[in-house]
Amino acid sequence: MRKPAQLLALLPLAVAFNAHAENIDFSVGAAGSYANGIYKGYSGNWTAAPVLQLESRHFYVRGLSAGMKLFESEDQSQELLLGASYLLNYRFDPKKTRDARLKRLNRRRASITADISYNLYTPYGNLETLLQHDVSGKSRGSRFSAQYSYFWEAAPRLTVIPAIGFVHSSKRFNQYYYGISAAESARSGLNAFDARASLQPYAEVQIAYEINKQFSLIGSLYSERLARRARRSAMLEGRHMIEGSVGMLYHF
Repeated sequence: MRKPAQLLALLPLAVAFNAHAENIDFSVGAAGSYANGIYKGYSGNWTAAPVLQLESRHFYVRGLSAGMKLFESEDQSQELLLGASYLLNYRFDPKKTRDARLKRLNRRRASITADISYNLYTPYGNLETLLQHDVSGKSRGSRFSAQYSYFWEAAPRLTVIPAIGFVHSSKRFNQYYYGISAAESARSGLNAFDARASLQPYAEVQIAYEINKQFSLIGSLYSERLARRARRSAMLEGRHMIEGSVGMLYHF
């Protein structure tokens, strides 16, 4: 499932390249990620990190998400997951913006969420849903996303997965990352902004190329259109949140 705003959400692709029906599929590697700067005066976030991918009958680790499988059908066409994620790309550091007024705002930190997800995989496409709630005390907000994706074997070693979906963010989530309080307004000179819940569409494409049985190249491009109300925040500029990732995995 695409976990909105998470680094390396593309990593579940690695499972497609474990050809053996083993109890545990395990991959390690490294990847780099870029998220555009939706905040004014922001040049974007670059991140490079080691990555881990693990799939077993009862547990999973997928990039910056991990947890347990409450249910998995015998044919692996359905799964119910309970876990946690680190929303690395949702953060604002006033020291990094070139805008003098935004430098006077409070810092917004990345959240840790508790997740529950249901995924259905069929020959005609996949339905993936995810409900997240912040448990780190940052926004105390929630997000729900749903998407349709399709596994396309474009070539013997090349897999392409296009996807479309939407994400609903609660008022608390949006207020923490986009809102401007009265105190911040008085300190910075920016207009106060009271955020609302939002429904935002997105599109994504993931690509994986199997170099050999041990190594795979992976890449992902994701674009989410910001809600009209969110774009009224004096913190933001542009209409789209864009993320890209590239990396290499070694399959054991």
